[in-house]
Amino acid sequence: MVQPITSGGGGARRKTNSSVDPYGREISFSKTGELPVSGRKIKKIQRVSETEEPEADEPDEFGQPAAPKRRLKPRGKKGKAKSADKGKRKKKKAQTTKLQKIIAVAGGVVLLSLIILGAVFGPSMAKRIAESGKLVAPKQYLVYEPADGEVMIEYPEGWDISHGGGHSNKLFFLRINHAGLEVFIVEFDPQKEAMNVAMTGGQSRFNNPDKAPSYAVHQRRLKEIQESNTDFEESPPKEMLTGFGIAQYSKFTDPGLIFGSTTGYRMTLYDPDGGKYNAYFRCSPKQFDTAKPIFEHMMGTIAPANADDA
Repeated sequence: MVQPITSGGGGARRKTNSSVDPYGREISFSKTGELPVSGRKIKKIQRVSETEEPEADEPDEFGQPAAPKRRLKPRGKKGKAKSADKGKRKKKKAQTTKLQKIIAVAGGVVLLSLIILGAVFGPSMAKRIAESGKLVAPKQYLVYEPADGEVMIEYPEGWDISHGGGHSNKLFFLRINHAGLEVFIVEFDPQKEAMNVAMTGGQSRFNNPDKAPSYAVHQRRLKEIQESNTDFEESPPKEMLTGFGIAQYSKFTDPGLIFGSTTGYRMTLYDPDGGKYNAYFRCSPKQFDTAKPIFEHMMGTIAPANADDA
């Protein structure tokens, strides 16, 4: 039981009832008869008061002065930031959805266009591809000898043929096409040939006393091709007598990663005192057996154009 004590000392003093709690702390009793309140309890009550935020001018329930109101941090900006972020996410999601719809529509249009094109042109294209491998022996050959040309040649009737260059310092060329086959004859470029000779270590190392002058040129040209196209393969050259003297020709195979595999003959026409030309006779591998006799006939008819007029 807590025993009341009387404070001692001289002089007029206000009498108070006090006692000591079990922890040795003094407890004061007010005259109003209110319950004793320790210092720790007061602090605790003040903390509760701060949480409940009583009015600044009113005492708390224990008669103690209320602590001043604590100003809370405004949350408006944070809430607005969250709201703004949410709005941005919604806007970004809407833009993504719109972009996806545009891509889907564009893809659908492209797909539909391909289907329509395939339905319209597919059969005819497939027919042309199928027929490109079908060749028949020509009924007759025609002589192509243009007045402004440099090369004459016999070619199958009905095949497309054209030429160009040969004047104003432009290299002469002749081109023949039919059902996927191509014959292309082009004049040597003197400047390019001189540079190529230097780059390949000179032409003399390809010379062979038992071969015609066209042999060394033909072999050097093969080295140039294989340096830029390592998949290009060619058989040893053979000789053929033409209007430009003894020419060299070899069967070649080119995988052609871009334009597809081709095969045929590569030919070098080289007259030291006259014309110098590279010639290519090419087709698809499936066409070669049929094209071979046609190519060989055409190769044997190559000669300088308008030779009798010179």
